[in-house]
Amino acid sequence: MDAAHETLIFHTAVHRLSKGNVVQRVFEFREEISLFFRIQNKQDLLSAWSAGSFEIRLAYLVDIFKQLNTLNLELQGKGSLKIDFVDKMKAFIRKMENWRRKVGVGNLAMLETVSEIAEESDAATQNLITQHLEALEGEFKRYFPDIQSLTSRLVRFPFTAPVTCIPDDSDNAQTELLTLQEDSGARMKFETAAFSQLLPIKTKHRNRLEVKHDLRCALSETKPRIKKLVDNLQQHPSH
Repeated sequence: MDAAHETLIFHTAVHRLSKGNVVQRVFEFREEISLFFRIQNKQDLLSAWSAGSFEIRLAYLVDIFKQLNTLNLELQGKGSLKIDFVDKMKAFIRKMENWRRKVGVGNLAMLETVSEIAEESDAATQNLITQHLEALEGEFKRYFPDIQSLTSRLVRFPFTAPVTCIPDDSDNAQTELLTLQEDSGARMKFETAAFSQLLPIKTKHRNRLEVKHDLRCALSETKPRIKKLVDNLQQHPSH
């Protein structure tokens, strides 16, 4: 049939990201699937498949699953910190708020697949998408009830963070923060340590190096046992 793909793909519990890929493949096969239903005389399925809003709904699912898959991948990986997770989750919630606002005024540019099949959005399409985005946003906030109150400012900028970053019932922690912020020696070490360690790691010959793990090792008080790590590695037979 000169289709872009030879097979459909199916969701499995093992590959968590495959559900979004399944929806995208189904969308790309929508004409072939419609013809298959017609040939197989699946009138009930063909009727549902050909319903006026079905194609828009399917296109929207492709776009929203793509965004969710991207977020899922951003939350994975070794060395990730809780503060990074919080920042990414808060950013995604704000993105949904922005998407909902744009869709409300007829702007579907952020939904690439929907934009391909609907150059101009009607009121029904806008309501459909905004209602789902609102429900999805509410589900995120329900599942992560403290996400908006969590802040990484205290960790990232301890010398400029306001004392209100710490709840008032944590008197000792607030006192320690104020003491730290007035410690000029600690402030100087905090501001210069990372930069001084970065200079020998990322030179002009290694300007594309991802330095996060090297910098963490250089700044850590715990010294790595390099010899033990090397001894545990299997030597390449060609060496």
